[in-house]
Amino acid sequence: MNGQLEFYNVDEAETMATGEHFMCTDIEWDPTGRYVATVVTSVHQMENGFNVWAWNGNLLYRCALLSSLDGGG
Repeated sequence: MNGQLEFYNVDEAETMATGEHFMCTDIEWDPTGRYVATVVTSVHQMENGFNVWAWNGNLLYRCALLSSLDGGG
């Protein structure tokens, strides 16, 4: 993945929003379909962390996690 996100309304056939989570390795929707999490999990990357997005593409929360290589534990 290159980290580019597109939130698309299939009923209206239009893009609602775009976003980016650099180096994103995983994407998971919650069971209700209201939220999506994008995650960077890699042993060799310094950009580990996660973002939580609303269904419409609004970024709700960003959490950067420190790796053991940069003093984070």
